[in-house]
Amino acid sequence: MAGRKKIAVLTAQVESVYQKELLEGILETAFTFQMEVVVFATFVRDGVWESFHKGECNIYDLLSFEKLDGIIMVPDSIRMDGKADEIMKEVREKFVGPVVTIDYPDYPFQTSEFDVSKAIHSIIEHLVRVHNKKDIAFMTGHKGHPHAEARLKAYRSAMSHFGLSIPENREFYGDFWYFEGEHVLDAMIQSEQGLPEAIACGSDPMGLSIYEACKSRGIRVPEDLIITGYDATEESSNQPYFLTSIKLDVKTVGKNAVCMLQNQFQNSTKVELFSSFERLTIGHTCGCTPEEVKIKETPLDFSGSLYAGNNLGFYSGYNFMLEDTIGAPHLTECLWKIDYYTQFLKDIESFHICLCSDWRGNPQDETNYRKDGYSQNILWVYDKKKNRIQDGTEGWVDLNRIVDREEILPVLWDEREKPSVFYITPIHFMDRCFGYTVLEYSNQPVSYEREYSSFMRNTNNAFEAMRRQMNLQDMNVKLSQMYRLMEISAVKDSLTGLYNRNGFNIYAPELIEKAKLRGHYVLVFLADVNNLKKINDMYGHAEGDNAIKQAAKAISGITDSKDTSTLCFRIGGDELVYLQIGEIMEFDAEALKLKIKKYLEEYNRSSGKAYQVMVSIGSSVGQAEGLHIDNLLQIADQKMYMEKTWYKNMYLNS
Repeated sequence: MAGRKKIAVLTAQVESVYQKELLEGILETAFTFQMEVVVFATFVRDGVWESFHKGECNIYDLLSFEKLDGIIMVPDSIRMDGKADEIMKEVREKFVGPVVTIDYPDYPFQTSEFDVSKAIHSIIEHLVRVHNKKDIAFMTGHKGHPHAEARLKAYRSAMSHFGLSIPENREFYGDFWYFEGEHVLDAMIQSEQGLPEAIACGSDPMGLSIYEACKSRGIRVPEDLIITGYDATEESSNQPYFLTSIKLDVKTVGKNAVCMLQNQFQNSTKVELFSSFERLTIGHTCGCTPEEVKIKETPLDFSGSLYAGNNLGFYSGYNFMLEDTIGAPHLTECLWKIDYYTQFLKDIESFHICLCSDWRGNPQDETNYRKDGYSQNILWVYDKKKNRIQDGTEGWVDLNRIVDREEILPVLWDEREKPSVFYITPIHFMDRCFGYTVLEYSNQPVSYEREYSSFMRNTNNAFEAMRRQMNLQDMNVKLSQMYRLMEISAVKDSLTGLYNRNGFNIYAPELIEKAKLRGHYVLVFLADVNNLKKINDMYGHAEGDNAIKQAAKAISGITDSKDTSTLCFRIGGDELVYLQIGEIMEFDAEALKLKIKKYLEEYNRSSGKAYQVMVSIGSSVGQAEGLHIDNLLQIADQKMYMEKTWYKNMYLNS
């Protein structure tokens, strides 16, 4: 269906009970209106480890405001300091469509919220009418927090409704968590009025922290003090039905958020909002008989197991995903290993892995890497689609496929017969940003399970291991190249490309030893550039260098580059050595000298230089057995000196 609205949901820790109920309401209603939903989510809510949470929160920088029609944000789920406000500020400045927040009234957006007043009223009513309590204290969250202030206001209103006064030291600010119970209980004990009859808490964790403080002081619950909580979930209390509390209608809040967007999309008929139903849940801490707890019996699911009958799922000891992926020899293999373990991601329509173009960072500087946001070019390296399973192709690995960051993924904007929900989650290692994944469910109001968080944790670690391995391989190649260059520079002359004096000392003895083993002769040429000082003085040292290079070319030109029986050296300023082994006689030496001089004659005719490049050459031939190279060089040097004397007499004195 063309033209479906795309709405984004910004949240965290999707697998939590609260978020699952919220998303169920959002998705059911969105699909009813034929909307598609794109959920941007981190795997953790709290910045317990700031570096890790920073890597998680990059996912919110992926928002494509121009492509979205509406946004639903759950600010209280994004708990890294200031991040929620930072996102809302950016949304307000850059996004032109409708925005709805979840239970967050203190911001200039519409909000879908719980009926706090009705919820707190039902708690106070239970304490007053069932337990006949009048001295009731209240513990709320952080001072100034909109939820904390709303719940405190609702408490005051309920107390007033039942004609009850609130003495001093009966209202306390806490933390919504487990850490302030000791302080609040001590403050109540030390107050002029002493302990109240009951304390209602603005969250289950705070109620449990009061209970633990009572236990350590010998205060009996509920005989000496009744304790109640708020927002009864298995996660918030870790002990369902222990605290008397309020079960919030989270699903309806999600439904209403979508209805609010729909009402802003259309100018005609408005849809009505759903009525939320917050209910009191009875637990041990008020003295009533708790509600019956029904144990959900779910048969073991062996589908998709690695070893049927032995493996009980992702958390089985037979799951070797981390070892398999970290042990992969290269990136392509790593991606195929990840593909194998996607069998644990059940009922998905598609799954995709996208990496930043610079995800590997700088191999030469480990401190220089991407921390903030995503690269403009994104590598879409892997995708798995449900309809491909039928033809035997489980996934598609392509390291050269590039998409634009603003597009996120082409699949998101395709036309589909039925609407989908996409979960976009980060790939990172601590604060090092690698990329993101996209998980699609087709027309199902579902969210991923906790196995996906562990699956992605393994994936993150696999990419970090692969990054280090690839960078180490690159560094090894560069080090090998550098070592080779250093090795070459140690034995090669930079001007002529011939071996230098160091190279002569290393390779000349080796070549002679080879000649000895074969019973060969050794030929040595010792050449010197004639009139080099005059060329330097009259035409400059650059021309002098040119004369040396041309002489070197003339000498090396008589050899075959693949011939291992010959070597050429520059052992001094203009001293050049040619060394050859084989079945060589004196007349062979004369023929080679003629080739050298012929090359220089040709050069001098065509160079257009004002000077001539000429060399004096002394040669020596001897049997390798019992020979030392210095002996041959001495003979060649004497002959070269004689030729040089002849040259001076012939050309300079004429």
